[in-house]
Amino acid sequence: QSGRVYIWDYNENKLILEINPANNSAGYLGSLFEVEHIGDEYIIGCSSYIAAYSEDGYELWAEEVYPCSKEIIDSVKGIVICESVERIEVFDLATHKIIATYTPVTEGDAYTSDIAFDSDNSMIYVGCGRLESDSIKVNYIDLDTGATKECSFKGDTISALSLSQLIFLFEEFSGRKEATNISESPS
Repeated sequence: QSGRVYIWDYNENKLILEINPANNSAGYLGSLFEVEHIGDEYIIGCSSYIAAYSEDGYELWAEEVYPCSKEIIDSVKGIVICESVERIEVFDLATHKIIATYTPVTEGDAYTSDIAFDSDNSMIYVGCGRLESDSIKVNYIDLDTGATKECSFKGDTISALSLSQLIFLFEEFSGRKEATNISESPS
């Protein structure tokens, strides 16, 4: 509600740091999505910018990004995935720049706010589709090669599944031709 980020030490039950990201050089806060402590910086991902703050609460840098509906931070790879309806951008925390941009595999589709990494953070999976469609799609992006593919799930029984369940089904059935409710289309 206040627009502030509070960093707590739960073991000591005390407030370590209070950051006011609304006072950043990018000019505004937007929706706060994620905070990650990496090295000696707190990385804050918001709907319109990404910023780093010192452990003392001072802004180290702030960069505007294309307005997004979700951001996830990967502290191992040092990237932030910024997702909007029409594109996904990969932001490099070392250079403070967008290093890759992806659009839905099928033209006219839109990304949903469902996005997740695979178990080793080398791929991202993102929900995708159209309102008028009866199928659910998952686009998957190989972050190492840049390759994108799509997996479609058809039918009413699958429409209630979460993205994590769809990812499990994809990983379970990809490469098996006998799976009739899943179709893969290369990029």
